[in-house]
Amino acid sequence: MKGTGTEAPFPPGRVLAAVLLTVCLVLVRHSASRMGGRPAPLPEKYRVHTDFVFRPIDLNAASLEELTDLPGIGEKRAEAILKLHHDLGFFLVTEDLLLSPSIGVKNLAFLRPYVTTKSAR
Repeated sequence: MKGTGTEAPFPPGRVLAAVLLTVCLVLVRHSASRMGGRPAPLPEKYRVHTDFVFRPIDLNAASLEELTDLPGIGEKRAEAILKLHHDLGFFLVTEDLLLSPSIGVKNLAFLRPYVTTKSAR
């Protein structure tokens, strides 16, 4: 009842969720302590190989295959980028991609970590 001072400090659903979360955390901690404090190793097919080194693709030297490997770039966009490169001669900055009708501001913001124009300098 509201206003009588007898209402619960938390809704019953939140109390139940907090209790379930606490039980889960206790179970995880208990199972980790039984395994020596370390989780079981992942099978080989799920392991991340740390020998991979990411290098952005140079837009001035990229091929059609390299461009289509970029996220969000299909064959038509890659062809438009190559056509723009042919028309301009070279890309000075990555913002030159905005001159292509198939690349917008959002696409450029998403692509920026994956591309570079270092050979133009």
